[in-house]
Amino acid sequence: MTVLLVIIALSLLVLIHELGHFAAAKLFGIRVDEFGFGFPPKVLSWMKGETRYSINLLPFGGFVRIFGEDTAPPAGDPDARRAFVTKSVGARAVVIGGGVVMNFLAGWLLLSVVFMLGSASHLGISHVAPGSPAEMAGLVEGDLVLRAANPLESQMPLTDPISLDAFVELVNTTASDGVPVMLTVLRSGDELSFEIVGRAVPPEGEGALGIALFDTGMPREGFFESFVKGAEATLELVKAILVGLAEFFIGLFTEADTFQAVTGPVGVVAVVAGSVSFGVAPFLNLMALISLHLALLNFLPLPALDGGRLFFLVVEALKGSPVSRKIERATHAVGFALLLLLMVVVTVRDIGRLIP
Repeated sequence: MTVLLVIIALSLLVLIHELGHFAAAKLFGIRVDEFGFGFPPKVLSWMKGETRYSINLLPFGGFVRIFGEDTAPPAGDPDARRAFVTKSVGARAVVIGGGVVMNFLAGWLLLSVVFMLGSASHLGISHVAPGSPAEMAGLVEGDLVLRAANPLESQMPLTDPISLDAFVELVNTTASDGVPVMLTVLRSGDELSFEIVGRAVPPEGEGALGIALFDTGMPREGFFESFVKGAEATLELVKAILVGLAEFFIGLFTEADTFQAVTGPVGVVAVVAGSVSFGVAPFLNLMALISLHLALLNFLPLPALDGGRLFFLVVEALKGSPVSRKIERATHAVGFALLLLLMVVVTVRDIGRLIP
């Protein structure tokens, strides 16, 4: 049930993207023939005005069919002036970029809601040092600490929410006594238990267990303050994503294993489903991050993406005439085929990772 809800939530992000194209087309008087949730076969459809709205069986995003999007309408068509291809370069650019704008707005709104809700305090592991007791025991980044206990003490163990100071004191005490600290962590919805003997004299810059910790807690903010903080967080995430994308593309040519870091739809669903167990705020925070990723990825000037289509409009504006429709369609078709192939390869690999 959780996975189904996650798939629907992710599909809504894609639908929001398509809604941006839809709204921009309507703004410029371009005829929209269909706006659908999911992909056919159709389950339910109805006409409202000149547009057909549909709910489809496969809940993986959505689509919008814009009149004259790829080819000019036939001569004598009464709606020829309302075709996408007959509009100015500026109008077409706004329609193509509308999806990217909507994903940015969705990311901002989701982050603002996170600040409104606040979130409970949880102690998480942000880094595991190589060769440390934590790594050898099997702790990984992203684990949330639910319980920590000293087997030599009769007092109650520390339980979630655990303060950072109390946890560090407990770990240092067990390490100096040479006994294991008993940990229970939450990972992807599962509780895992560990016994780890810390180092009484750890290397410089590392603690007894060799982990760095973070507190996931966030206090509630006021309504208007939440939107301000949401905007600030959106800008910071955009900067971080751009840096990450730059490092990824550079790594494709400099590091052989960079491609292994790519996650496909199955991997994304697994990660988001795991975040549900942490609460509403972490889930919405991750959805905001994905929405911003969708915006920036679609803005890249690559064939079949919105950025690729905007690139052809820039060329058209510079040369004063449209690029050959055949060349543009062929370029996008090849780009789409390559993206589809990449998705299949990554999906197969993600499934292999999830199956023990």
